[in-house]
Amino acid sequence: MQNPASPRYVSISEYNPKHNSDIPCKGGEAFYLLERTDDWCYVQSETSGSKGYLPSHLIQLDLTNEPWFHGNIGRIEAENLLQYSEPGTFLIRESETIKGSYTLTMIQIKD
Repeated sequence: MQNPASPRYVSISEYNPKHNSDIPCKGGEAFYLLERTDDWCYVQSETSGSKGYLPSHLIQLDLTNEPWFHGNIGRIEAENLLQYSEPGTFLIRESETIKGSYTLTMIQIKD
């Protein structure tokens, strides 16, 4: 069940509902964001189609389908992927040192 008008998010941990309007989730489960406030997100489950609320700090934007996102690769591999690219070409990868963070690797103009 895909909703192309809504961004795809992934849960980062398990959540057990506290209210009837909440939706349960496991870590790594995909959702489409329908509405967001500071503390809550109204989402639709990609697998079941059910809708409900999740705490906003439990989901993050799913980057895996972006052409510039390369996931869990190291610095050397990132540099190798970009070595013959034009200046300004970049990729984003998961940080090797700070869990849950990302690193930008970019080709710059050489003087």
